[in-house]
Amino acid sequence: MKKKIGLAYRFIFGLMTVTMVLSLPVTASQGLMTIQEKAEKGNPAAQTELGHRYRDGAGKRKDPEEAYRWYKQAAEKGYAPAQEAIGTLYRKGRGVKKDYNMALAWYRKAAEQGFVPGMVSLATMYRKGRGTSKDLTVAAKWYKRAAEKGNMGAMYNIANAYRQGYGVSKDYREAAKWYLRAAELGHRKSMYQLGSAYDSGYGVTQDQVEAQKWYLRAYDAGYSKAKSKLRAVERKDKSKTGPGSPVNPGG
Repeated sequence: MKKKIGLAYRFIFGLMTVTMVLSLPVTASQGLMTIQEKAEKGNPAAQTELGHRYRDGAGKRKDPEEAYRWYKQAAEKGYAPAQEAIGTLYRKGRGVKKDYNMALAWYRKAAEQGFVPGMVSLATMYRKGRGTSKDLTVAAKWYKRAAEKGNMGAMYNIANAYRQGYGVSKDYREAAKWYLRAAELGHRKSMYQLGSAYDSGYGVTQDQVEAQKWYLRAYDAGYSKAKSKLRAVERKDKSKTGPGSPVNPGG
């Protein structure tokens, strides 16, 4: 009887041990193996992740050509993140011969599926005239689509388009609106441009306090160009109100 009880305890203990081992967190090497296996079975998300790892040298040797191979498999299945990634390899000439036409084609495939980084990349190709003739109207269209989906870089670019009148009618109010949206997300160049808008009164009511606030935020975020603008606002304020307590960025 005791022998049977002992065997039962050992069996239960064995089951508990197996359960604990199976519940342990997956290690990086185990995770990579799982991704490798899934990629080899044709999973496009895993193929793209494996491509990223070869591209960046994360858990794998850095190998742009191998990254390209995995991206290509996923991209040909219609997986938008892989299409955008392979477009970038073509644009930069990493793992494949530089080819702006191919980059543009892959970016378009990703963008047309609603993949925001693909939209931004496609817009930039049109803005710079890479793989196509320069077309600021098309560039603005794709920047705006990406901006409406919350991409702060696209917000900044469509704001620039409205401020400068490229691809859209010049509209300072619309420019200020998009700079504000991007600035509130932490985009430092947009903070600077919003400060400039308040400083000069384009698209918003001129307001030196707001200008100073946004210049200071841009400076604090690491945009050093804002320092000279802060000094200029301070001088304007002194000329109107006399000596005071100036803002002193950077000492």
